[in-house]
Order: sequence, then structure tokens, then C-alpha cells
Amino acid sequence: MVKLVHGGDIYSARERIEGEIIDFSANLNPLGLPDSVRSALCDAMDTFCCYPDPLCRELVEEIAKNEQVDKKNILCGNGAADLIFRVVWAIRPKNALVAVPTFAEYQLALNACGCHVEQFMMKEEQDFVLTEEFLSCIRPETDLVFLCNPNNPTGQLIDRKLLERILVRCAACGTMLVVDECFRDFLDNPEENSMKLWVDSFPNLMILRAFTKHYAMAGLRLGYCLCANPPLLERMNQCGQPWSVSVPAQVAGVAALKDTEYLQKSLALIREERTYLKEELQKLDIRVIGSHANYLFFRLPDSKDLKDVLEQDGILIRSCANYPGLNEDYYRIAVKKHEHNQKLIEALERYLKSPVIEPLAAETVTVRVDDESSGEKQPETKSCEQNPEQNPTQTEEDRNDHLKENHEPEAKTFEEISAEVSEKALEEPQQAETPEPDVCETEPTNAQEEEAPVPKISNAAPPSAEQKKQYRFLRKSKRKYDWEGEDK
Repeated sequence: MVKLVHGGDIYSARERIEGEIIDFSANLNPLGLPDSVRSALCDAMDTFCCYPDPLCRELVEEIAKNEQVDKKNILCGNGAADLIFRVVWAIRPKNALVAVPTFAEYQLALNACGCHVEQFMMKEEQDFVLTEEFLSCIRPETDLVFLCNPNNPTGQLIDRKLLERILVRCAACGTMLVVDECFRDFLDNPEENSMKLWVDSFPNLMILRAFTKHYAMAGLRLGYCLCANPPLLERMNQCGQPWSVSVPAQVAGVAALKDTEYLQKSLALIREERTYLKEELQKLDIRVIGSHANYLFFRLPDSKDLKDVLEQDGILIRSCANYPGLNEDYYRIAVKKHEHNQKLIEALERYLKSPVIEPLAAETVTVRVDDESSGEKQPETKSCEQNPEQNPTQTEEDRNDHLKENHEPEAKTFEEISAEVSEKALEEPQQAETPEPDVCETEPTNAQEEEAPVPKISNAAPPSAEQKKQYRFLRKSKRKYDWEGEDK
């Protein structure tokens, strides 16, 4: 049986829960699908019998206007997850670097192509914020780096200056940098936390975006990437089926990009309800970490049953126990409408105030035994948890039988053993043949690998031709991949 690793699994939940389900485990826009998208889908139903446009021409045109980028630098896919797998299969990296904890799909895609993965562990004492130590883990043998900004599940942002230094370091090492910005639109200052302006100057940079979260279009599956590397985009196009973006998804994407009013209402709601949830969690002495997007990441020690308890109230939350570097104390919840957020807080209050059941104390009983000499009964106190070694009348054979009863497991049937083995296999995070990721040990860089200067860039204008020259200067004379084209 396939073990599911993501939130939003309402289908399994329906097998266990009756009645209403409030899903906080998937970070979707609480306003749901925009009305403009619903209308566009209804009007276009007659076109669903046709094959989709494999080039997504109308959708790419709308994305280019919205992002203010060249159309040739856009590739659409069946959600951002589709593009993650495509870029991995297009590059076929031997070595990759991922900062964890983060979105599981990067590791899954890299494992699928047999790549050796190095994990940079972000630390709890630093609130899981990416630090400059990450730079020394990017080496000439590193083929691909994945970063998520804002990060999932922590909601932490990567410092803009550090991101720029990482990009230049990747360029100097001939490394492809993929920055996942799927939650960027939920930030208070989206443009200030984007690497979009660097795309034209650095062909080794790719940015991932999706309609999934912001427009609540998870079921339609639509994402795109921005990258000024036509040979790589062409290879990615070849790594997927020609009709990966359906007609309904293309229609919905075009309509969503035109609905600016929906975006404004969404951001206002997210800001207000995110603040409410943070304050209410803090009143309950729950530690909230990061949480700059449309979801909150928090720690609640000794709460491994929290997910199951809330599920009894029809509330799904995301346990983060299966993220590298996290355990059962960590959770992620989406920001939803106020009435749903209130129900969650009330359920958490009940959970935290539930009485603790104390273990029963060992009982003592008083019995009378006959005294053979006097004929009178004498009191004797015995513990219900009697130690066999303290019973002088017990024979050696009886004592051995007692120890065997208490310390040796009962014989199990073949069916019981098989069930235990199967259950254990399901609990293992990876198959035996899956490459084990290495944890990055930061080392001082050699004198020959001095950090390259960061080209200056202004938010007011796109990167200049001078920055393009600096990029070419940083490129290695020998190209790492046979599919790389000439820099222009």
C-alpha cells in the first residue's frame, strides 16, 4: 500500500470520519475557487472534448503579462510538483543539495532518478532559518540546489541578500538553483521576497509558481516555471507528456490571472486571520515559529495524540513528524475563515484542558493466616504486585515458570508475525534501495574558492547587460551538461 506523505488527504479521512470535515492540513486559499473561474469553466465546457493546447499559448500570454517576463522563459505544467520532477529528469543530477525540513517532493524526485542528496539541516535553536553556512555546502560537484521561499512547513523567509549570494555561488560552481515561490503571493511584500528580477541574467536560476494554493485550484493541477534557459526548458518539455495541462486548467488559469479583486480580498483575509490564529495560539502557550505565509507552524511538546484527538471533532491538521529534522511535537495548520479558525482554537483549548488520568496506586490487602502454635490468625500484608523472589515458599520450578510468564513473549501465529512485518515496512520512510541523504557538514572554503562578489541589483529595474557579463565571467569554461546552450 502506498504511504501518503502530504496533507489534504480528505479521502482517507472520510473513511474514518462522519459528518463535516474542516481541513487545516492543506494550505489553500480559504475563499475557495474564484467565482470568475467557476463562470469561465462553465462557459468553456463545450471545449473539454478537444485536446488541450500543448503549448498553452493563451495561458502563457497571460502569465507573461502578469509576471512581466518574456514568453519564451515560461513553461507550464501539471502543478509545481510536475515541474519539480521534470527539471530533475531533464538535468539527471548526480549530486543535489536540499535545505531541510522542507517540501517532500524535492527529495522524492531526486531519489527517483538515483541522485545522491545532501541535506542541510536547519536548526531549531535558529527557528529553522537558513543561514550563511549553507554557502559552503554548494561545491563544484553540486549539480542542483532546491530552496523553498517562504519555506514549507515553517513559513520562514530566506534573507534576500543571502539568496543573492547563494545564486552567485551556484553560478560559480555551475550549479542549477531552483527556488520554489509557490507561497510568495501570501506574503505581505511579495515582490520584495522574489528572485524574479534575476531570471534574465542567470540561466542557472529557475523559479517555481503555482495556482494551487493562491487560487484554491489544487484539483485542477496548474503550475509554471520561469527560467531564461531555452535548452533546459525544451528538455523539460520532452520529459513530460504533451498534454499535461488540461483544457479546464488552462481556462481556469487565464480567468484567475485576470481577477485582481479576488487577490486583494484574499490577502486582506489571510493577514487578519493569520494574526488572530497566532495570538490565540500564543494565549494557549503554544510556540508559533515563522509562519509568514497562509499557514502557521507551531510546536506543542508531548502531543503525539493531538492529530487523532482533533480528528474526532472533524478537524484535520498536518503533523510534521515525517519531515527530516522534526518530530511529533511539530504541526502545521492552514489559515482558514474565521468561524473555522474559532472551532480549531476551541478544540485546542479542550485538548489542553483535558484531565490527566493518574495511574492507580498499588493496592494492599490484609489477610489472616492461621498460627499453628496458638491457633490464632495473624495479620499479613501483601502487595498486589508481588515479587516472586520474595516468596520463600515458592519452589525453584515455580519461580522459573513465573519468570517465563512475565518475560518471555507468547508464541505468535504466522499471520500475526506477517502482519507485524508488513506494518513495520509501512512505517519505514524509505525503501532499502533508496539512496540515503547525507547531512551537510559545513567546512571553511579553500582559498581558491573565495566567495564571488554579488552583482548589484535594484528592485526598480531589471538586471542589466553588465550583470549578464558578470554571470558569464562566473561560468566555468567546461559546461557541466551536454544540453546546455550558448550564453547570448
